[in-house]
Amino acid sequence: MFGYTAKAMDVALQENVAFSFRRLGLAAWSTLRNHGQIAARNRTALICLCATFAVVLWFGVYSEMRQVIGYLFAVWLSAFFTDLIVLIRPEPAIGFPVKESAVQEALVIVAFSLLALVPLSIRFSKLWPLPSVVERLGFLVALCFFTFFIGLACVYLLWYRYRPAQLGFNFHYWYLSLLIQSVFWGITLLVAPEKSHWRSFFTATVFGAY
Repeated sequence: MFGYTAKAMDVALQENVAFSFRRLGLAAWSTLRNHGQIAARNRTALICLCATFAVVLWFGVYSEMRQVIGYLFAVWLSAFFTDLIVLIRPEPAIGFPVKESAVQEALVIVAFSLLALVPLSIRFSKLWPLPSVVERLGFLVALCFFTFFIGLACVYLLWYRYRPAQLGFNFHYWYLSLLIQSVFWGITLLVAPEKSHWRSFFTATVFGAY
């Protein structure tokens, strides 16, 4: 009796695994098809996107084509995984109310976006690596505050008085950020391990101090 029950459980487990893989495959195909349909419906956006990719690839010819292609692939793969997970585990949409003037909020977002380019420009310029530990710590603070938009989140939470749920802060897809970071980390380590800014930062800051 116990042998029959164990065998039935194994069969049921195999069927569930097969169903899960089948469902995942169908969801992946549906996501790819949705990407194609979105591209077909938005011709102007598609042309602009292709032109941007072409420019990036063109300039990549003069540096490292593999790194440029890897970065573009990481961007698309992150979007693909995001759409795939949302399709498999949908959640009700939450509206984004605009409490202040739309122009004012747009200017704040643009200002933070421009300031986000400063740490990146320093990182990928001849100024890097920074000579002192204090300058590297300042760079890390600016990177987190502007480039990772922690400062922008503080403005919306503390100044504009938005609730976290209104800004999209919830635990529905808490693992997406880890997944996207893993995609970029993995592809960076695959195509250009020496260009990883986190690796070079900790090597220069932590290990370089000893």
